[in-house]
Amino acid sequence: MGSSAIPEVVVFGAGRVGSSNDRSANATPLSHIGAILATDGIRLAAVVDPDQNARDAAQRQWEEKTSAAFVQSFEALGGASPEVVALCTPTATRERDVGRALKVLPKILVVEKPIAPSTASARRILRTARAAGVDIRVNYNRRLDPSTTHFRSLFPGAPVSIIARYGKGLANYASHMVDLLDSWFGPVEFAQATSLERPIGDDIGVSFRMQMKSGLDAHVVSLDRLSFDQFEIDFFFEDRQLSYLAGGAERQVRFAVRDLHYRGYAHLSADPSQTWHGQIGGFAELYRAIQEHLSNAIPLGGCRGGEALHVLQVLDGVRKSGRENGRVVPVDESDSLNNPEILE
Repeated sequence: MGSSAIPEVVVFGAGRVGSSNDRSANATPLSHIGAILATDGIRLAAVVDPDQNARDAAQRQWEEKTSAAFVQSFEALGGASPEVVALCTPTATRERDVGRALKVLPKILVVEKPIAPSTASARRILRTARAAGVDIRVNYNRRLDPSTTHFRSLFPGAPVSIIARYGKGLANYASHMVDLLDSWFGPVEFAQATSLERPIGDDIGVSFRMQMKSGLDAHVVSLDRLSFDQFEIDFFFEDRQLSYLAGGAERQVRFAVRDLHYRGYAHLSADPSQTWHGQIGGFAELYRAIQEHLSNAIPLGGCRGGEALHVLQVLDGVRKSGRENGRVVPVDESDSLNNPEILE
């Protein structure tokens, strides 16, 4: 491992995002193992998981498609040094697991979102990775999703306003939403809670507003106690609206037309040619970018560690605003986006 001309990857964590999201056949990979095996020019070298049941299930799932080792720990790799480690373990153990992964000295560490359970933990992770000379990318997969890239190309300017809706908690879907909007229009300068917090398992739901440095406002509404998921965004431009629906599995563009019934009014009408349906990508695109970076020195895109820290700072600002009766909280980016001490 590590001596082959083909870059090798070790996946740490064989749960849903590591493996089982692809248990049924998917043309678009939805797990790290599925994406690695679908990418030419890289090789899955091993899957590490201390949970024997998870490890055995993953081995049964993939054994006909890979000769990778399925092992309990990094020590079982015998001192091998893969070029890439994909960290798919729970956020709560992230800092400890990063330390384990860095011991095998990868060139790139792919980390599931969010990068850490807190900004303090994220800073420690970034400093440790920088000291080890390891590049971090955080898997906010919608950044690299091909349909998102396509629709971004159709709307190169900033919208007039954004209204978004999310479920499943601030650290989960809202984290994805903040990163997507931050990468598209950011960075975020101010955050403000606009509702009371509601507990959702070990997370919370809270509505909030965030203002980008450009002056653009995004209003994000928390929805829970529903029998369906919410990850939907409406981008309002002067003469049209882009809707990001079904978690991103559907995109719809509606254009302003003269109202059919009332003179002097205009409403929005959908253009069937500007509607897209399909699975959300981004996993395979990330590993294709990693392969091109390692093999051909092409600059690596995706969410950098400092950008992922900035997402946490936005969420911290929302929490702080909620505790302080909706006060507008500045989001300090001085130690995330622009600080060479923690940027890879």
